[in-house]
Amino acid sequence: MADEFRQLPKIAILHSAHLSRSQIYQAGFQDYVMHPFVKEEVLYRIITSIRQSVAAPPAANFSAPEVAHSSQSGLPGSAVPNDTKPLHQTMPRTFTQNPVPRIDQHQVLIEKACVYMQANLAKRLTLALVAKQTGTSRTKLAALFQSRLNTTVFEWLREQRMLRAESLLLQSNLQIQQIAYAVGYDNPANFATCYRQHFQRSPSASRKNRTLAKGFGTTAKANDSEQV
Repeated sequence: MADEFRQLPKIAILHSAHLSRSQIYQAGFQDYVMHPFVKEEVLYRIITSIRQSVAAPPAANFSAPEVAHSSQSGLPGSAVPNDTKPLHQTMPRTFTQNPVPRIDQHQVLIEKACVYMQANLAKRLTLALVAKQTGTSRTKLAALFQSRLNTTVFEWLREQRMLRAESLLLQSNLQIQQIAYAVGYDNPANFATCYRQHFQRSPSASRKNRTLAKGFGTTAKANDSEQV
């Protein structure tokens, strides 16, 4: 069992793009994905790596030569134990014969960029940083957002920041200044301007509406209890 696991391809999950491809491959990995990732991308790379290992010569399935401690032939120094099967004989038929699932690589890039930006709304994000974390170029990422989502990267990011801000205004007790910082605005005045342009009302108006709604709900409950 240990020998079979040693034959499986290794895929690295990277949290940053500081390592080069050559460094990743030299470390013994057959492929890598950038975090954040989507499950379709991981599944595609796992199956592809397994098939590449299956297609390789038997000797290439081992990262290092192994010496058998015992063998039926009694000859020491065998490169592979007698009870070890080649990878293509140990893998399920699902991996070796069924078609590799097709994925839309462009859609994967868009989803990775969206996941990364949503997880980092408080940070000062640039197109270069988002593209780097996604594993593509600024030009390609910008073109994909325009063609697939009919918007720019930063228009999409601004909308997500406004939606998060509205959620915090309505559901939290954070001050408006704190909410501005939480969604990536260093200047609360700039945040208020963007919020007003997006929702046609000020952040304080949204907060006031929440307070009024809560007060109405409390009054309604009190009236119901009196009627009972």
